[in-house]
Amino acid sequence: MQDETHNDDLDPDFNMSVDFGSEEADKVLVGIEIELSEYIQRVMTEKDISLRKLSKMTGLSTRTLTYHLNGNSENSLAKMLLISQKLGLTGTVTVCVKRD
Repeated sequence: MQDETHNDDLDPDFNMSVDFGSEEADKVLVGIEIELSEYIQRVMTEKDISLRKLSKMTGLSTRTLTYHLNGNSENSLAKMLLISQKLGLTGTVTVCVKRD
C-alpha cells in the first residue's frame, strides 16, 4: 500500500487516497473501513453522540451500528459512508487499483 493519507483532526473532512495492486484489494479496503470507523468513533466522542442518538440519525439499529463500527462485516464501507454523511462529515476516499 502506498501514499496513504488521512486527516487526524476532528474537522468534518476525512480524506484518504490509496494506490495498490489488485492482489492487495481486500486488505486495503478493510484498512479503509478501519480508518473510517476509528474516525467516526472519534467524532462521536468529540460531539458527545451516543449510539442511540446515532441510531436515530441514521435509521440503523444500535446493534447494526455496533456491528459495522467494530469491523465485524466485510461490507461495512457503504454503511460507514452513510453514518459519516448523517454525522455531517464530508471528504473523499479515492481508490486506485493498478494492474499487476
